Amino acid sequence: NEFATENLTFWRAIENWKTSFDETSEETRKRMAKNIYNRWIKPGCILRINVSSDQEEEVRAKIFDRVLLERTTFDETQSEVYQLMASDNFLRFKSDPVFEEYYGLREPEMVAISGGDTSGIRDSDL
Repeated sequence: NEFATENLTFWRAIENWKTSFDETSEETRKRMAKNIYNRWIKPGCILRINVSSDQEEEVRAKIFDRVLLERTTFDETQSEVYQLMASDNFLRFKSDPVFEEYYGLREPEMVAISGGDTSGIRDSDL
């Protein structure tokens, strides 16, 4: 989509991976890592992030070929996605009125309801 929400959801999932890493068992980590790979990195997945095939293969190998996963398993991929968001997607999203409304930077615009009901319209709208 235009703002590549898959990038943001991937980035947040990796932040969750890192913060919960020490509190989860190796079995849970393995399941989480496979879920992340299958949801955002695996070729053909619905929420596929834009990473190189080399990066995809490196992450796949870390998850499926290693015995122990590391907190840093997704660091390079997350960094790549972050750079993409910072240089393109996020700048466009940040300039969209939806961003301002969502993050409370601006009050939502109110539209008068037919029948003359003006409740919810600010004085500045008149």
